[in-house]
Amino acid sequence: MFGGDPKMRVTQEPSGIVRMAETDIPLDILEVKIQHISFHGSLSGSGPVGGPRLAMMRVFAAPEVKAFLKEHDIANGAFRLEGIYPDLPEVAGELNDVTVSQALDYILKSFPGYWVYENCTTPDGRRSVNFDFY
Repeated sequence: MFGGDPKMRVTQEPSGIVRMAETDIPLDILEVKIQHISFHGSLSGSGPVGGPRLAMMRVFAAPEVKAFLKEHDIANGAFRLEGIYPDLPEVAGELNDVTVSQALDYILKSFPGYWVYENCTTPDGRRSVNFDFY
């Protein structure tokens, strides 16, 4: 499908995950290492945090990710929260010493679909990154 596009790279990892990425897009944010993420509910401290988009908010609220965004002057709004779908499975558990990409892959195990990373430029020339699950 992307055979004629020299900027598109399609790979399949041993785990079966297929990755499609443009070769000129920075992947630095995907490689940010996070010490600890908990996907437990915030009110009681137990049970799942919610669906994939709410779990994604936990990833981007991690201190390491927030520091990376600030240090690299990446525009706020690193994820899209266009809708919370109550019928999606909830994400539970905890992760230690994972990259942003690994955390998003973990969330993806809760439901069939894929995650998307967009690297954009704002009208004022700043970098902006957007993530979503489909």
